[in-house]
Amino acid sequence: MFLSPGRRQDAEDISQIESDIVFKRLVTYNRTKNIAEENVAMPKFLSTKDFNKSVLDSRKLLKALDLDDRRSHYPNQLSGGEQQRVAVARSLINSPEIIFADEPTGNLDSKHSDELIDLLINLNKKHGQTFVIATHNKDIANKMDRCFNLKDGILSEIRQ
Repeated sequence: MFLSPGRRQDAEDISQIESDIVFKRLVTYNRTKNIAEENVAMPKFLSTKDFNKSVLDSRKLLKALDLDDRRSHYPNQLSGGEQQRVAVARSLINSPEIIFADEPTGNLDSKHSDELIDLLINLNKKHGQTFVIATHNKDIANKMDRCFNLKDGILSEIRQ
């Protein structure tokens, strides 16, 4: 699946774009000893050195992902779905131009899955962020601007 603000980019353009990977963030998050709020704020703080802004942005994202009441919890105190949403928030904190998300709703119940996909669609429309989403969920695929199928190593566009 591919959700983009409608512009085409060649490989050279894409290599210069700040991107993030949700799956990588989940693995990283599960190995830390920081509370959710600190984990989400960390990439922003490292890039801006502005602690207050980092924490404020972290809280906004956690609230948008229905984690406001869990922001002071450690990874081992969160469910798999909550950990997944923290990883997504961490990937979104610096507003990268492209986010690669491998099954971002895989550990989520249907309510939180819908909320997350709606958030990604909103970010795409509002801020022009591009999301490349790998999923087996046809409902999610149907919400995307463009869809591709990867079968036997061949990538083909299903819908534009």
